[in-house]
Amino acid sequence: MPDHPYLAGLDDQHLRDWRGESTILPPRLDYLPSNKYGGAVIRWCGLEVPRLWRCGNRGNVASVLIEKPAIGDFFPIIDGGFSLQYSPLLEYREGKGMVLFCLIDVTGRTEEDPAATRLVRNILSYVSETSYPVRSTRKALYVGDPDGKRHLQRAGISTGSYEGAELRDQVLIVGHGGGRALAKHAPAVARWLRAGGHLLALQLDGDEANSFLPAPIRTTKGEHIAAYFKPSGVDSPFAGVGPADVHNRDPRALPLVSHGAKLVADGVMAEAESANVIFCQLVPYRFVKSPGDVPGLAVNDEDAVEGKQSVLLTLGTVPQGQFGQQVTAGQVGKTYTCSALVKPLGDPVTVRLEVERAGSPWDRAVRGKDIELPADQWTDLHVTFKVDKPYPEGWSTYIHCSQPEARLRVDWFRLFEGDYVPRSAGSAADPERKNLFANPSFEEGTEPWFFRWPTEQQNLRKTFRRSSFLVTRLLANMGVRGQTPLLSRLATPIAEATGQSILKNGDFSVDADDNGVPDHWTIRPKDAFVRETTDTGRWSIRVICKGPDEKGKSGSVSLAQPDVAVRKDQWYRISFRAKAEGLEGARMTLAIQDTSVWRSLVEYQRFSPNEQWKQFTFLVKSKDTAETKTRFQIWHDNPSTVWFSDMCIVPCDPPSRGRWSSGLYLDKPQEWDDPYRFFRW
Repeated sequence: MPDHPYLAGLDDQHLRDWRGESTILPPRLDYLPSNKYGGAVIRWCGLEVPRLWRCGNRGNVASVLIEKPAIGDFFPIIDGGFSLQYSPLLEYREGKGMVLFCLIDVTGRTEEDPAATRLVRNILSYVSETSYPVRSTRKALYVGDPDGKRHLQRAGISTGSYEGAELRDQVLIVGHGGGRALAKHAPAVARWLRAGGHLLALQLDGDEANSFLPAPIRTTKGEHIAAYFKPSGVDSPFAGVGPADVHNRDPRALPLVSHGAKLVADGVMAEAESANVIFCQLVPYRFVKSPGDVPGLAVNDEDAVEGKQSVLLTLGTVPQGQFGQQVTAGQVGKTYTCSALVKPLGDPVTVRLEVERAGSPWDRAVRGKDIELPADQWTDLHVTFKVDKPYPEGWSTYIHCSQPEARLRVDWFRLFEGDYVPRSAGSAADPERKNLFANPSFEEGTEPWFFRWPTEQQNLRKTFRRSSFLVTRLLANMGVRGQTPLLSRLATPIAEATGQSILKNGDFSVDADDNGVPDHWTIRPKDAFVRETTDTGRWSIRVICKGPDEKGKSGSVSLAQPDVAVRKDQWYRISFRAKAEGLEGARMTLAIQDTSVWRSLVEYQRFSPNEQWKQFTFLVKSKDTAETKTRFQIWHDNPSTVWFSDMCIVPCDPPSRGRWSSGLYLDKPQEWDDPYRFFRW
């Protein structure tokens, strides 16, 4: 924003390569190994982030930037970060007030920089003025398809409808299909625009726009990917919009404005010559219609046909998904039927049933036909087939859906020998037909079902985010602001960790029977440890692993505590100090095991200590509740000596608590997102 008072006396060359180093963050990231990504990651707000890039802080101007929010009147003064989709200096306006967020490292530096000093003086001078400009607030009216209205509502913008009444000091938003409704009111719209009315046209082609606008325009259908344009001034209707906001990562043909208006960004935006009409040809809801959906499955009792529960499948932006179970294959020469009750939610969904070999070459016993199922009603999907060859690896039997953003419920999955038998209302499973599926009605949760999909279409999500900010910013420049919880959240303190450690004697200080083993702990083998004090006088456990013996028998060692009680869906912070000699980068494993069935109650965590004492911290979520028959355990089988101290497992708030994943953005955070989006306050 070159003409903003904040930047008086500053230009691009003053906003890079500042003197000294910033000190708000360490110059190097704390790299950790990851099973999920197969390489190094960092942990940020409870997420494993595989994008590693920090190699020093020298010359930093801003260490942590906020992604430009898609909800509310956020006005970026400076763009920065990856693809310029972040801002280190932005205003938030609500009513007659303003909040300024300065993420620029003007303090916390090893050396002062003149540009930083000038910026601080400009900021203090501007915010001290009692007469800084306050934009008019206007109400919005919407005419067009329901997708556009739903998006505006998600963005916190309340819209009325227009049915021909007299327009006053309002903003008329016109989406696809709105031209047909406005054509009969064209004279009234023209009079209103001549009197100073404001109108935002969302991805209208020339024919539709000309059906109600007084001055004709022309559009040309063409592919748009990116465009460069100089930043607009403070008073421009495009103020706060930059090239990143019109970057289309999922190229497609758009009705680009080509004539009859002032073009911006190659016609993806335009301003009418003699009226307050703005054209925006890149709209978010053409890329993602349900931004809050994240791929996954959930079992609940909100709707069910057989039993009390069913499974809800959400595809989000994945191109396709498979939901099913691996089972023992049927016998050659016999006939089998696979069936499931399926209920699409909101819109019709096309699915099919498949039975394939559970191993290479993944050939199919049957591939059912693609069938479009009607919305909001249960349909008994089924396919009958004859087994013509053996499948010693077993079968993967599943429902296949290749419809992004589909949501559907599934119940009473059946795979049995014989021809199809329809389910009658209120009937129970046929005891004479053995169902090869386990837990077919999901009464026992999600085990042993799988839901797998390829990678999400990240380009769709990123374009949705940027174009969402684009539409929000254009409307804010017209006086229409989305509502956010920002002020109330600023007034609410963030919750801290809750409760005490669920480990007993985590500092190894108690050995009541003086047998050398700290109370409540077990070490295997018994001669593999020494209890001793550290240089600082704190107790530690030295664990010695000799590795495999001469016969190759495993020489693994473990440090464990039994009966560590955990609760389902509770988050825990596991922390301890450790160092090692001879480990040479090999990894150790940590888990909380349910010893009654020998499965881990939390995701396995792996770490690799080195020669220096280091603090390790993991955030984990318990998969189930268990009061007894559990075991907190650390183990490995690499020849080495490892020291542990200050073991602690504390219940804590979810990592998303305090991170604003809702209220300012329209979609949910995921591991592949750039981590600085999830700032804490």
